[in-house]
Amino acid sequence: MVRQVRRRPRRHFMAPRRRPRRSGVRGGVRAGMTAAALPCVGLPAGVRAGIAGAVLLLAATALHAQNPHFVYTADHLAGTMETVGPNFDAGVRALGASDYATAKERFVRAREQLATTVTFWRQRDREDAIQWVRDAIIRLDGLDTTLSQDSVDAGAASAQAQEIEATCNACHAVYREQDPATGEYRLKPGAAG
Repeated sequence: MVRQVRRRPRRHFMAPRRRPRRSGVRGGVRAGMTAAALPCVGLPAGVRAGIAGAVLLLAATALHAQNPHFVYTADHLAGTMETVGPNFDAGVRALGASDYATAKERFVRAREQLATTVTFWRQRDREDAIQWVRDAIIRLDGLDTTLSQDSVDAGAASAQAQEIEATCNACHAVYREQDPATGEYRLKPGAAG
């Protein structure tokens, strides 16, 4: 025996949708334009998409060729170091005043800024400086963990800050010098070469 399936009557709101009519466009060409002005009009959609993709790829390649890598200059390094130092010093002062929330903020900011300097040293193949930066970042992460505890061990935090400062000073002894006239610090000649 064949089972019959009852069909529901078609309701008026289920009527097929009509496409909205586009004003001013006939056959994909705007009024007043010729097919010669739009060379892709007669091509299938897949071909048009391929052409558009090729154009985007060429444009991206041209932009990439203009500046393939960011060059971290000595001026970038100097500007970053001018902000790392004050943030670290403010963190040490806040640590001495037992203001651990402020100390944590300052050390986190110093870590963020210091992390970008590894690019400068990597572009110049200075493995010792890269290692000092990495060590300082690891120690700043450890200090962040110490300052994130419910009860902060002030002695351990101070010791960690001193270790970080010693790491920074080791790098500065090799790559930084003080200008005798102005008292400002700068890279030693040849360090950025």
